[in-house]
Amino acid sequence: MDRKKRKSLLWEKLESKICVLCGLPMIYSQCNIDHIVPKILGGRNALFNLQLVHKRCNSEKGCDLKQSFPQKYFRKVKTNKP
Repeated sequence: MDRKKRKSLLWEKLESKICVLCGLPMIYSQCNIDHIVPKILGGRNALFNLQLVHKRCNSEKGCDLKQSFPQKYFRKVKTNKP
């Protein structure tokens, strides 16, 4: 499946049309396909590993895996520092 077809499929399935990285609304022409798990870290081009985000957000994210998921999925680690 080519890139345009993947983007179109992702757009159709996206209910909220909100960027998962910044939380702001998106329009089709201003979004990019982002790999949730970056390709450099072993992520695939499968639809389950793709999401639509703003072009700028995608550039800022780079290969950062943690930015792919909302903070609510990460638990805070307590330290025993005084």
